[in-house]
Amino acid sequence: MGTGNESLVTRSRAHLAAVDESYSEHQRFAFGVGWTMVRAGFACILHGLVPALFPTKGSEAIRRLHEAISSREPISGTAPRREGHMVLLVLALINAALPWLLGAPVLAAAALTTLSLAFIPAYWWSERFAEPAPELAPA
Repeated sequence: MGTGNESLVTRSRAHLAAVDESYSEHQRFAFGVGWTMVRAGFACILHGLVPALFPTKGSEAIRRLHEAISSREPISGTAPRREGHMVLLVLALINAALPWLLGAPVLAAAALTTLSLAFIPAYWWSERFAEPAPELAPA
């Protein structure tokens, strides 16, 4: 895919070309993979604590991810879409407040707050200029 001497933009463009996806298509696919992994990970942790809970969630997620990545098809029902704005806003506000609530030094708290709040316009911008999402197949 390239050497470490190439810029992130060059490497990103090469990767998008290699998988034949636009940025927004790739973003949705990657978010879907990540969200599937997070949900399955939490289910596996709970399963480890109480074996009767989620006995097949991890293995099912692995099979779905393998199939989706092998065929490069959208992961059904898992990719976050526009309804994620409210979740993003709440998480950004919580992350912005945490350094202040935990008593971090003022400069560190201000930097972390700024970084947390920067995700809101960045996400809005990526969605505003993204191509319309294709309909995902039901699970």
